[in-house]
Amino acid sequence: MRFWGSATLATGVNLTSYSLTSGDPGTWIRLTVLEQRPGYTDASANSTAQLTSLGTITTATPTISGVATYPSALTANFTGFSPSDGTYTVTWLRSDTSGGSTTSLSTGTTTSTSASYSLTTGDAGKWISVTVSETRSGYAATSAVASAPTQIALGTFTNTVLPTMSANPKVGVAVTSTNGTWSVTPDQGYTYQWARCTDATCASSTDIPNATSGTYTPVPAGVGLWLRLTVTASASGYNSATASVIANAATINGTLALAGSIAA
Repeated sequence: MRFWGSATLATGVNLTSYSLTSGDPGTWIRLTVLEQRPGYTDASANSTAQLTSLGTITTATPTISGVATYPSALTANFTGFSPSDGTYTVTWLRSDTSGGSTTSLSTGTTTSTSASYSLTTGDAGKWISVTVSETRSGYAATSAVASAPTQIALGTFTNTVLPTMSANPKVGVAVTSTNGTWSVTPDQGYTYQWARCTDATCASSTDIPNATSGTYTPVPAGVGLWLRLTVTASASGYNSATASVIANAATINGTLALAGSIAA
């Protein structure tokens, strides 16, 4: 018996079956049976040719794992495809809302059943999903299968060195400050708020209206009270962070400077 495509595929005595290969789909297969017997002329017959079709890949919904907080990395897992030894096309997507319109972030191919994505500042506060499709020789390519979207939380950062004041407060003398040091670079800048406190612990405080720059000049209303400066740092992809510094002493009266001279 002989199985035929565009060429001989298999030949053998009493060969009653043939296992399709990846090169067979889309071609016609027929069987030729040859009988040989002593004293007789060889006889052969052909079966009706059969068109072979592409196999079907069974898909499964991908899942996303990992810490969904900037600046972590996420992993897409797609182990449920069968057969699973093809090539996967993985596309990471971002949307403003769950189920909203998406923007493609990256597309790549892999023969593994997982793929990773490192979150960027633009992902913080948004929704991330992934689509996966598989191609394999001898099988029809699958449509892209989408995961459920995952919301990405803003990251957190901390103050590592407190802000400072240039001097103990004195009426009429400008007090300058430093921003301190932070665990990430506050690329969105700083905001400031000066306050007056009743004692050095600053357990009770009142914000000073319009005192929102890095420099403050004490006024007579603050004499006997402690100054506190709160610095708020902002960085892309993160929640803002704050740190405060309290003056080492209460505000004292300023010094008047008389101009001119007094005659005796």
